[in-house]
Order: sequence, then C-alpha cells, then structure tokens
Amino acid sequence: MGTFHFFKKYRQHILFYVLPSSLVLLFGFQNCGRGFSADEFSSTSLNSISGGISDKVCVSTSPVGQALVRKLNRAELNFSLQDLLEVTGDYTVGIAPDASDVSGFTNNAENLQLDSDYVYALMNMTEKAVGDALKKTNSPYLQCAAGQNAACAKQKLSELGKKAYRRPITTAEETLLMDIFNKSQAQSLSFQDSLGFAMQRVFMSPVFLYRSSYSGIVTARGVKLSSHELATRLAYFLWSSVPDAELLAAADSNQLSTPEQIQVQVKRLMASPKADRFIRNFTREWLGMQKLQAAVRTGLTDDLKKDMQEETERLMLAVAREDRSALDIINADFSYINANLATLYGISGVAGTDFRKVEFSPLQVPRRGLLTQGSLLTITSSPTETKPVARGSQILNGITCNPPPPFPDGLTVTPLADSPNSNLTITERMAEHRKVGTSCYNCHKEMDPVGLGLENYDQIGRFRTTYASSGNPVDATGSIRNVAFQGGMQLVDILAQQNDFKRCLTKKLMTYAIGRSMTTADQCAIQTIGDDFVAQKRTFSDLIAAIVMSEQFLYNQTSSRGE
Repeated sequence: MGTFHFFKKYRQHILFYVLPSSLVLLFGFQNCGRGFSADEFSSTSLNSISGGISDKVCVSTSPVGQALVRKLNRAELNFSLQDLLEVTGDYTVGIAPDASDVSGFTNNAENLQLDSDYVYALMNMTEKAVGDALKKTNSPYLQCAAGQNAACAKQKLSELGKKAYRRPITTAEETLLMDIFNKSQAQSLSFQDSLGFAMQRVFMSPVFLYRSSYSGIVTARGVKLSSHELATRLAYFLWSSVPDAELLAAADSNQLSTPEQIQVQVKRLMASPKADRFIRNFTREWLGMQKLQAAVRTGLTDDLKKDMQEETERLMLAVAREDRSALDIINADFSYINANLATLYGISGVAGTDFRKVEFSPLQVPRRGLLTQGSLLTITSSPTETKPVARGSQILNGITCNPPPPFPDGLTVTPLADSPNSNLTITERMAEHRKVGTSCYNCHKEMDPVGLGLENYDQIGRFRTTYASSGNPVDATGSIRNVAFQGGMQLVDILAQQNDFKRCLTKKLMTYAIGRSMTTADQCAIQTIGDDFVAQKRTFSDLIAAIVMSEQFLYNQTSSRGE
C-alpha cells in the first residue's frame, strides 16, 4: 500500500509474528559478563601515531575496565534508522529520554536498560521508519529486476540485515526473516506489506539494538574485538550510527587489523559531515548544555540561549574540523558569534544572525575558550547572581576531573544567611564557607576559590568590573590546586599548562567512545594519552587516534557477553 497504513490494519499480525520472538531475545540480552585478566598496558599502538609518545609512559598491571552489553541510546537509534533506511524523520519521540546520571553521558551501558514500555515504543517507531522508507517514490527496497517475489525479498532482507547487524547475516537469521515474509504472503498481503513486516523484525532484533564486544580472540590482555565489532565501535563513536559500506567491507576483508589500517578509517570517518553528530552530542553532554535551555535569567531570551549553545558547539567543531590542538578548547583566542552574542560580549561590528569568526586579542576582549563563553557562565549561575560554588564545581568535575570530597552522609547544610551589611562582596560572603572547622570547609576550600576567579562575568556572561547592585569593584582573585590567579584569563593559562585538563578531556572522550565509566584500571592509559596528545604539538585527530588505539578501545575485559 502506497501510504503504508497496513501496520494499523494488521496490528495483530505484528503482535503475532514480529513481537514475541523479539521480546524473548531482547529481555534475554540484558547486561551480563564476568571479568577477564589482562596484561600490562602497552604503548605499541600509540607509538604508531605520528610522533609517538613520550618516555613518561606509566605501567599498569590491571586489566582494562569491563564493558557491559550496551543498548543503542535514543540518538544512536534514530541516526541508525535514518542512515539504514535513507529517511529523515525523528523516530524516537515516543521513547523516554536517556538518563545521564552515570558518567554524564547517555550512551553509558549502565544507563541503558530496557522494559516493556520501551519495546512497544520501539515497535511503533520501527513501523513509522519502515513505512517512510517503503512509501518513498522509487523506494530501492521495492525495485526488483526479476519482479517482486521471494527471491527479491530474500536479497533485500539479507542486504538490510548485514547493514543493521553490522556483520554478515547468518542462515538462521535469514530464514527467520523469510519466514515472516512468507507467512505474510500466505495471508494475501502484498509484497510491500510482507517485506515491511520482515524489515521491522530486523530493527526489533537484539542483534541490531545491542552492541557486542565479546566474539573476538581471547588474548592475555582480554578479549580483542572482532573486526566487525571494532568497525561498529568506531562508527558509533564518530558517527553515532552504523558502519557504512566501506567500513563494513574493511571488516569483511580483515582490513582493520593494523594501526595504519585503523587510522585510515578514523581519518575518513572524521572527515565526514556525520562526525558533527559526535562533536555536537559529546559537547552537549560533557558540559551539561541541557541546563542552558531551561535557564531563566533577566536578559536571556530563547534566541540568545540557542546562540550560546551554537557558539560552544562551533568552537568544538572548529577544533575538530581544522584539526587544531585540543588545548584550543579552553585556550582559543577566537570564537564564532553573531549579533546577539556580540552585544552580550561588548563587541562592535558584528551584525545579523549568521555566525562569524572573531579574534579576541586584537579587540582586547577578555575571553578565551569554553570557560568564558556565555553558555557555561549561564548554567553555573542563578537567575539573579553568579554562583561561584557552581562554577568551581563545574571546573573541578568537568574540566579537571578533580572533584571535591563527596558530600558527607547525614550532613545538614544551612544556606548562608544574607549579611546585614549589604556592602559585603560575594567574596567576603563566600569566606564563611571556608572557615576552618565548619562542616562546609573540606568541599568549599576547593570549589569556591576556583569559581570566584570568574566573578568578572555576570549571570549570563557579560564582562563587568563592578557589581551593578552595589557599585563595589569585582574581586576576581582565585586559586586552583594552590596556584593563585587573577581573573578568567589567568585561570585559562593555568589549566592549559597543567596536566589536569589534558587527562580530564581524555577521560571524558574515552568514556564517551567506549560507553562505560572509567576505572582505576584505565588511569594509566588516560594519563599517557592525555599528557602526550593534548598538547600544542598535537592535533585533535591525534588525540582521537590515540584513544582508538588504546587497549581500552580495542579490548574488553569480559570473556562473556558484554559491551
């Protein structure tokens, strides 16, 4: 049927033929897996990257962290359907948002569980996606050289199955799909309707919905990913979607077995527009951009919030697309702004809604990198004033990965009372947190001085030297790791010179790439890669290649099912 409304008409057919086998397999595919001992970290693969690594290689005798069975998250599922079926809709609107409470990323296996509500939403989603694909004019799935018959259906389903399952389809899988097609035909359904049911079964299979990392060779270091599992991990890291034909062909022919072969594919994938998905999604989740759109501030319009987020993502895209040093993420002396942001930043000569590159130093604008952008400064403020505690926490947790001590159990916190002396600066008020002997001391002695160093930027990121409410001069004296600084520019200098940001960015990227939390077993790799590949002499692609070449990416600790 041209409009593909048969799913409604034949809903019982779906429930009888497609859903039962999917339910059994899906619920039987939840996280499992036991540990597998591994050898010490090796720098062989990293040395294959241009320039090699330094002599400061730490040595770990711990196994790589364990990767669990991992379900596709909402973004990955939607992009996979779009790329496989060549459709453009947003098919995941009926699925609840993914949680990000573990590691901050929604692709973490510990977040991605499945229940009956999800399965029924998946059924509706795949109906719509397959329907859109088949109702397209001259849909390739309906083009059959020798007529629309079982032989054509088998070819179409085998081709789709290989792409969706990210490996050659087995005889048993092919037989199952053809059984659904043949039973549909036996009930006098059209070729299009019968093929549609079988196609839907492809997307309700756990082989499509879950990613594996346990079928490769067992070595002293762990289970090495098979060539098809490696192709899948690469594609979902850099494209948030399935491998394309070229990457699958490389896996088929075992052309992902050397560092040089892998680097060729990394470079190709990063050059594709699909890599923007990775950059944008990583940036949003790493920095907590979802909080920006919910923010309410005086002077903060919906358009300005969108522009703030776009500025942040464009800087990250520039670092990746221009293959700049990863240090530019926090140290770039430029940004991409439009008239809205130019007004906010006090920059003249920028008109219209289009974004353009602006160099800061020639204009003597006190901004560099992410930390002085309106987006981060806004989400770490309250509606009426800045929040040095939140700003310090954001930097310690997300930028340096040196969080303050955990909140003590049973501690009752009483907010600071407003001082009767309204002329006290926020620096003087915050000093109450850091009185030795108080319950606040251990945490706030680390957070407050970092956040106070950004006091020159108000609650939506405007630069100021005095407080509008009192006229008092702003005191932007701060310190981090016992190093004193004055204002945001000096803070950026310190972060660019120390190793904390380098290792933290590596940790965040590796967490996102593999889809699991990092453990102490991974610290050696994080230290080695961060210290050597987040540097002025290195590029962003060097950093990505180093992560892909790490044992954390190429191996799995478990010898059972798991990613």
